[in-house]
Amino acid sequence: MTRALHRQGQLWRAILSGEKDGVDLLTADDYVWAADQLLGHLRRLTLGLLRRFWITTTAVALVLVAAIVTVLAVRTVSTTVAAVLTAAGAMSSPGRAPHPAWGDCWRRRNGPCGTASWMSL
Repeated sequence: MTRALHRQGQLWRAILSGEKDGVDLLTADDYVWAADQLLGHLRRLTLGLLRRFWITTTAVALVLVAAIVTVLAVRTVSTTVAAVLTAAGAMSSPGRAPHPAWGDCWRRRNGPCGTASWMSL
């Protein structure tokens, strides 16, 4: 036990002093194990998010399915995409800009983004 602890101390000293690169001590199995742990953690986070926001997730999924069906049925992608984006913008908070960086333009309709003509499109 003392030898193993001493050897572990030597390894840590070599890593911390820069004598040895920590990546050199890892095997392919270590990377596979780390990836498995990461994917398991992501799965738990995703399931927790879906459980907590299931209504919102369902609504977004239905909008996406409706958009895909509409694109396939109508076959006019640009008009359909514009309609979907307009609907998505309408579902955002009223009176707020779609993106925080657009806040000044949204409030003033003039300024660094140009004239008010882009808002009337």
